[in-house]
Amino acid sequence: HDTSLLALREDYPESDWLRCAQQLTLAAQSMDQSAISTIHGWCYRMLREHAFDSGSLFRQQLITQMQDVLAELVRDYWRQHFYRLDPACVALVQASFAGPGELLKAVRGLLNKTQTTVTFNGQPLQVEAGLEQALAPVIKRHAHSAAEQQAARELWLQHWDELSALLDSLRPGLSKRSYPAAKTEDDFVSLKESLHRWAQGEEFEDKLERFGYNGLQLNKGYSAPEHPALLAIDRWAEVEQDAAARHRIPARAIVLQHARHWLEQALEQRIHSRAELGFDDLLLQLDRALHGAQGEQLAAQIRAQYPVALIDEFQDTDPLQYRIFNRIYGIADAPNEQVVVLIGDPKQSIYSFRNADIHTYLAARTATTGRHFHLGTNFRSSKSLVDAVNACFEHADQFPAGAFCFRDASGDDPLPFHPVKANGRPEILYQSADTAAAAMTFWHLSDADDAEAAISKERYQRSLGAVCAARIATILQSDSEWRFAGASEQRVRASDIAILVRDRHEAAAIREHLQQHGLASVYLSDQESVFATPEAHDVLRWLIACAEPANESAVRAALSTASLGLTVDALRRLNEDEQHWEDQAELFRLLSQHWQTNGVLPMLRELMQKHHVPQRLVQLVDGERVLTNLLHLAEYLQQASVEFEGEQALIRHLREMIDNPGDEEILRLESDAELIRIVTIHKSKGLQYPLVFLPFAASWRPIRKDWTVMLPMADQTQQRRLEISPDRDDADTALAEQERLAEDLRLLYVAMTRAVHGLWLGVGLLKYGNSNKPRLHESALGYLLAGGQEIDAGGLSAALADLQQRCGDITVETVTTQQSHADDDHDKSEVFSSSVNKPATELQPARKAEHTRPTPWWISSYSLITQVTVAGDRVEPEQPQDEQALEERMAQESELDQSVLSTPRSFDRNDPGLHGFARGPAQGTFLHNLLEWACAEGFANAVSDDTRRLEAITSRCRVKGWQDEVQRLDAWLKGFLQQTFTLHNQSNLVLTTLQNLQPEMEFLLPAHSVDTADIDALCHQYLLPGHPRPRLQPTDLNGMLKGFIDLSFEHDGKYYVADWKSNHLGRNDTAYHEAALTKAVLEHRYDVQYALYLLALHRLLRVRLPDYDYQQHVGGAVYFFLRGYQADTQGVLMDRPPAVFIHALDQLFAGKPLTEGQP
Repeated sequence: HDTSLLALREDYPESDWLRCAQQLTLAAQSMDQSAISTIHGWCYRMLREHAFDSGSLFRQQLITQMQDVLAELVRDYWRQHFYRLDPACVALVQASFAGPGELLKAVRGLLNKTQTTVTFNGQPLQVEAGLEQALAPVIKRHAHSAAEQQAARELWLQHWDELSALLDSLRPGLSKRSYPAAKTEDDFVSLKESLHRWAQGEEFEDKLERFGYNGLQLNKGYSAPEHPALLAIDRWAEVEQDAAARHRIPARAIVLQHARHWLEQALEQRIHSRAELGFDDLLLQLDRALHGAQGEQLAAQIRAQYPVALIDEFQDTDPLQYRIFNRIYGIADAPNEQVVVLIGDPKQSIYSFRNADIHTYLAARTATTGRHFHLGTNFRSSKSLVDAVNACFEHADQFPAGAFCFRDASGDDPLPFHPVKANGRPEILYQSADTAAAAMTFWHLSDADDAEAAISKERYQRSLGAVCAARIATILQSDSEWRFAGASEQRVRASDIAILVRDRHEAAAIREHLQQHGLASVYLSDQESVFATPEAHDVLRWLIACAEPANESAVRAALSTASLGLTVDALRRLNEDEQHWEDQAELFRLLSQHWQTNGVLPMLRELMQKHHVPQRLVQLVDGERVLTNLLHLAEYLQQASVEFEGEQALIRHLREMIDNPGDEEILRLESDAELIRIVTIHKSKGLQYPLVFLPFAASWRPIRKDWTVMLPMADQTQQRRLEISPDRDDADTALAEQERLAEDLRLLYVAMTRAVHGLWLGVGLLKYGNSNKPRLHESALGYLLAGGQEIDAGGLSAALADLQQRCGDITVETVTTQQSHADDDHDKSEVFSSSVNKPATELQPARKAEHTRPTPWWISSYSLITQVTVAGDRVEPEQPQDEQALEERMAQESELDQSVLSTPRSFDRNDPGLHGFARGPAQGTFLHNLLEWACAEGFANAVSDDTRRLEAITSRCRVKGWQDEVQRLDAWLKGFLQQTFTLHNQSNLVLTTLQNLQPEMEFLLPAHSVDTADIDALCHQYLLPGHPRPRLQPTDLNGMLKGFIDLSFEHDGKYYVADWKSNHLGRNDTAYHEAALTKAVLEHRYDVQYALYLLALHRLLRVRLPDYDYQQHVGGAVYFFLRGYQADTQGVLMDRPPAVFIHALDQLFAGKPLTEGQP
């Protein structure tokens, strides 16, 4: 029985129960119709659906990666503001930011911080109109300081001899701590030489103020005269001290605030002008619209559209998001006709680095006082584990600041800890035949040599990592009795175990210990780019060697990469065995051809297979990770090769990605087998794991001085301030540390509540940095034990013993640093000899498909049919140029295949006409685009208007860097368009005379399980019969067939399809004879292309012409070989297949069987 439903039922009379039940049933059945989206997605939808009231555009492009946009704008800022500064300002700016890249890193975290004031030592930063004007006070202070220092220099230089003698006389009395150079004669002479060089104009590397009258550090009994030179340094020091005073805003802060203000405006302007949106802009635009002139009308429309709103994970809401929903629903006084439900647990607010603000949640909680509903029962964990967690936080709740550091001096606690009830679990975790495992275990680490000594972070991680790995190895041993027992029994498997860490450094530390025990694991929170891995550098060396196989050093560099794994003996053999070296060099020459012929992905796979890379890597502990990275890089490069033409362009792109990896191409999961899972605590939120290990639970990271921190305003308003001063006062530092500790406590709470049955935590008397003083109390776990009070070894033992006494489900195990290393090193041979039950590290049998795979529905094209493909992801051409580019590239690759052994790949620019124009996909696409322009302009106009035609060609050539080809292309285009072509029916065709034509006509043909073998058979029988041609790759066409016809036109009452071909068949017109044209058409299977084009034309005419007859109305296909238009054949191949062919092809695509007598 559901207690909530029973309580709800009691609010209604019994006569209404049936009606209420029906209403609830209908609500449950229609639940799927609810709009479910992220807050960003919902804002995007509201902006589009209410474009008029929100003042946004109907169509805006969402930019998911703003990094490049911001980098471009920062470079614009640098150009517009930095280069116009005077030399003094330039020096100031460059002292803080060497270039726009450093400025971007510093300013990125300050952008779009709504309801946030940027402050420096508590002072709000103002924005000046110009950067030079904003820097004027700093320039003035620097000028004053420089003048005082110059005056001091002149006095020291003027009185150097007597000052040198004075320093010699004072040397015995100088504090050796302040002046270590005074200890020896030679060092003191060097010190005086440095002072002399300073007086001559050089910089002084030591503290100059210590050589002023007031700054001299003298022992008792010594004094210095009030020499003018010493007093001059004092005056300079006073100016410097005033310039560095806390109320003085330095140049760095001024530049940051100025850049922040300018960038936010520039970003908004760019977004408006380009109709673009970033994720932050979705919120900003909707917020501005809701608080603008039409805001109330917009809010009313959204309320009417969504009268009920449920906002989940509300504890992760930022101030701007809350402001939006508060404007729409009036959360403090929401009327009955609308309902907004805010669902969240403030104890799990852990995403401040994503702008989540727990103070926003608490403000909403205050606004909804009297309307709170608590979910007080834990359905995830066992009762014993819930009791153990309750005991820990109830203990902490007795401290003055409460369990989560939110209780103030008056006793008010907006974030108290309420003990949670437990629903319990039907199964129990056993560690032996009849002994249940403890729900919570603390590993108390102490120094083996000195139990009272504090332990460094490195030693803590090394020791407890070893303890954790050894315990997991024990649990997973084949003879282990660790199991879950309930209705049935099940052994603990590797996939039942999760190790929670704070970051990738802790993940790497624990993985190293797991590997030493032969335990396979997977890091599920890896956000590193694949370009930041060693494998990316290895693949770069492979590409360089394959692109330049004649470069001996490049080939040797590729062979020496760790990913190929050649041994030292194998590498030595390359130098000693000439034949072996020749074999390797020949392999890279073949790989180079393989790359040019088949692409970079097949080439890299071939290289790895030749060197048995997969077979070797799967035997290594981290081999799956390395192999996954290599395959990931190979697939990425294959995709990138479509955009970057040529080997060197691809190599250059990969090198750029390695230099600036960014956050693209995040590492892929190397395996989905049963592995121990390592997860960051942040990513584990909302998940559960049977057994959870927190070996580094006591780790923490103090707030550094140079970090930007979010603090409350001095007036205690809800508005927050972003403090950017690296020299914060003690109060701000303490406040920042308090905020850090409070979030760390919430993070620890999340970590401790992920476990279902068992939880292990590592704790020790940690120190931080070079100090030997224990600082465990600064960590969240330390606070949980001691409430923020300093704790020593005895206090830690007592606190753990107290927790164990409070709850019988908590146990404490004492381990020492020496013992942990013994665990790490004990009889590893036993561990590796199969004592550990590690099925994930053994190759599993291949799974068998349990269902029939449906025929895939996809959009095909002529290019995809004739391209050698595998059944996988297919990308249809979106635009004519996409289809053309793919076709041109295939044609070029085929020509290279034919010529690689016979003719050189070069060409002679002195060849006549278009024969001397370079060949390749880029050139072919260029010619097609030129003809498309001429068609759009009108063929006749393109011929008659010499100036406009020349301008069109020149502008296009300039983009490509082909200015030398303008005259050649102009002569060709004019001649080609005026050429009189003779068709098969003896009809003369001049392109300039065409009246009815359509360039780049797009078509989509339904294809119902069409076998390409049937298409191939029809083409062999009816199109240019008797000539050899390559077979089509067997493929099942099921879906749509898409294409773009270069030119469709009507001439003398007949309709034709035409295609422009830029194929290079030879160096002069004689190469374009009829046999050569036929051979080119069939080698590239253009016969299939024009068959499909004619089928599309046939179907179009059939529905457009009332008396349509194929024989009467279709003229056929005309293929223009552009380079040979002046040959005897005019470079034209024309074909009109018989009607029986078109009808058979039409029947085939309609999914009907071919009639008898047809192939």
